[in-house]
Amino acid sequence: MRDMNRQKKQLKTASPDVTTFKVLFNTVQETVVKLKDLIEKVRAEDPDTADKLSTGLEMFGKTLVKGE
Repeated sequence: MRDMNRQKKQLKTASPDVTTFKVLFNTVQETVVKLKDLIEKVRAEDPDTADKLSTGLEMFGKTLVKGE
């Protein structure tokens, strides 16, 4: 309960850009989880394609870390 109140307070005082960032960040996290789940489903039928998809997702993550 305290965590929820703290989060509400933070959102009220956060700039609109920070609030937008948080929403988009959460969306990206949820999307990555879905992508990883899909890769595992593909792996059951086509391991080679799943490896390629996994590599692509890994490269995307590295790009984020590098800031390119």
